[in-house]
Amino acid sequence: MMVPLAEAVDASRFGGKASALAHAINAGLPVPRGFALSPEAAERIASGEPDSALTTELARLAPLFAVRSSATGEDGAVASFAGQFATKLGVIPSGVAAAVREVVASGAAAAGYQTRIGSSAGVRMAVVIQELIVPHCAGVLFTNNPSRGADARVIEAAYGLGEAVVSCRVTPDLYRV
Repeated sequence: MMVPLAEAVDASRFGGKASALAHAINAGLPVPRGFALSPEAAERIASGEPDSALTTELARLAPLFAVRSSATGEDGAVASFAGQFATKLGVIPSGVAAAVREVVASGAAAAGYQTRIGSSAGVRMAVVIQELIVPHCAGVLFTNNPSRGADARVIEAAYGLGEAVVSCRVTPDLYRV
């Protein structure tokens, strides 16, 4: 099932990332347009089943996309899979199926992680496809200071896409608020 991102409110069906984005959209926050793929839809596309409706719909929406994981059970009280899954940026509409394949395939790393931590929670790969916004600068806001706890919010940012910050390719500017 492919749904507009605003309709992907069910985290058990579309993963936590898609659900959080859907709730943000429905609260009126500015979120780039896009779609959520259920694990079944993502697996069909990853297996090579053509989806011309997806390509046509995306071509009408924007020239470039971000294809991101939204695995069910991706982040929880026992484990966080942040950084385990692939993210593809700057994807043209005709390249989305290949990007979905890469994101789905990256779930193998999570299976190994689950084994190492002794988790039996099933993680199924749902996927978010969003219009790529090319920013002047971007980054990450930590609502709790990762090194000191709740004493301040921390922002790490750099010029360009936020991916450079989260993948540690740059030394970001640091702000404590």
